[in-house]
Amino acid sequence: MEDPVINIVLDSSILGAYLLPSTVDDQQFVVRVQNLIDAKAEYAWPAIRIWIPSIVIAETQAILDKWRHCDWHGPLKADPRQRITKREYEIAFRNLDELVSSRRLDRLEHNHEHMLATSLVSSINAKYQIRRKTPGPKNERVAPPVKPPMGATDCVIIASAMMLKYEQGGDLTVLATADQRQCDVSNFLRKVSYAVAKEIGLDTIADRIGLNWSPFMYPRAVNLRSFSDAEIRQRLHTWPMPNREWTQYIDHQDLSKRNKLALRDIYMDIKSEYKIGVDKLPYTAALDDLKTRFARRTGVYFGNLEIYHALQSWRKAGLLKTGDFD
Repeated sequence: MEDPVINIVLDSSILGAYLLPSTVDDQQFVVRVQNLIDAKAEYAWPAIRIWIPSIVIAETQAILDKWRHCDWHGPLKADPRQRITKREYEIAFRNLDELVSSRRLDRLEHNHEHMLATSLVSSINAKYQIRRKTPGPKNERVAPPVKPPMGATDCVIIASAMMLKYEQGGDLTVLATADQRQCDVSNFLRKVSYAVAKEIGLDTIADRIGLNWSPFMYPRAVNLRSFSDAEIRQRLHTWPMPNREWTQYIDHQDLSKRNKLALRDIYMDIKSEYKIGVDKLPYTAALDDLKTRFARRTGVYFGNLEIYHALQSWRKAGLLKTGDFD
């Protein structure tokens, strides 16, 4: 039983908030972004891989430049006091370079197939209005404006995440964003019928790049700004991520009494929340969540198989009920 690894593809709305938190007006969103990226960049949490598409790096650099130089348009025109200082700009620039050069984060390079695959996204993006009306007051008589389709960059990012999902296999690739349209379109793609795909030629495009079209070829998306903690946990198999140093153990006999009690207590919480017992834990998000919660509380990385064997052993000995590990 190998531990699954969640592949998380970052959008510039996430990377920009991480590098320039002072420009974001939502503190909960900032904390979430820092928790996610630090889990890998600072603490090398092995249950996730974070991927940064090359186009996102360029887009993020443009965000830094906007907050430093663009005083004739956008937020700085409205309020010049929001302009970041030269020092803030230099620190963010250096941190961006260090992040994309880090061996702990992965660079997602674009290729010819990514460009062709973009049409598998942009066709649907162009054809449908996917919940793009900006809601207004309930008593507002004027219909809210309809947002335009996503730009090409967002389509490329979703397509690149889709190709990564194909290369990595399984359904463990997630696009992390704070862009409502991008999140909506990405999740809508997984609901497109085969009849619609055939009607607009998605099957032909997919065949040209060696894929069999399916709605499940597209990645799930998670909006770190607007999703609830429970919705984020559903997408990433756990939430929040561990933000601490950790030590790996491979035998439950080596755990301290305190850690054994912690693992037992967390399992009881998981059992209640997920309505699942020991025998059905393997290959579930519940087991991934249990592993992460244990690491957050104790600083111990204990693999899925080791957790399963420990719980089985303790159940047979009656220790799950008593917690008597003396």
